[in-house]
Amino acid sequence: MNGILLFDIDNTLLKNSKSHRQAFHEGFSRVFGIRGDVEAINPHGKTDRQITTEVLRQSGVDEETIRDGLGECMSVIADVFAELVELEQLIVLEGVFELLELLEARPLLLGLVTGNLESIAWKKLRRTGLKGYFSFGGFGSDDSIRSRLVTIALERARNRNAGAASKPVYLIGDTPRDIEAGKEAGVHTVGAATGIYSQDELYRHRPDAVLPSLRPSEGFGDIIDQLS
Repeated sequence: MNGILLFDIDNTLLKNSKSHRQAFHEGFSRVFGIRGDVEAINPHGKTDRQITTEVLRQSGVDEETIRDGLGECMSVIADVFAELVELEQLIVLEGVFELLELLEARPLLLGLVTGNLESIAWKKLRRTGLKGYFSFGGFGSDDSIRSRLVTIALERARNRNAGAASKPVYLIGDTPRDIEAGKEAGVHTVGAATGIYSQDELYRHRPDAVLPSLRPSEGFGDIIDQLS
């Protein structure tokens, strides 16, 4: 095994899910009785727990009420998403399948670092046919802080393969928060301009590399070669 590659999901592997956003709104309504908008707090790169907490604070919900209801809200979001996603056509971003096929043929461990609750993350990957490429990760249900999700994912990787402890690690994501989380966790970072942030915006956060997409021909091939 030559290395570990950890991928974000939303706007890195696939386009944002409308069902996910609708599930948030249902959770806010059922548990806290408010109409919250996740886009009001720029959710990109944040964990589901973090998004929920910030929306509730912005809506004037007090800290004790948030703390008491957060677990129930997460359960509602997960359950509602599971129903809605069956009716949604999720879109895998261009180049992703080609890249994962190449990576799967190499001696690499492929994992996830995503702010999605774990059940939501796996449902997205199953719906899009991506689940078979991944078997572990760090998820928004593990912690609210994204850098800790990197550490959790690496612990799980090392439990699967003891040799992973000495191998290089690359974290791939589409937001500055992905880059900062990777740096805090001490791993290599790759910005993918596949979401709302441009290559120039990602470069400002000084990742090890920035790519226009995940197509192997547009730069990812160089990373693969480094891990060969």
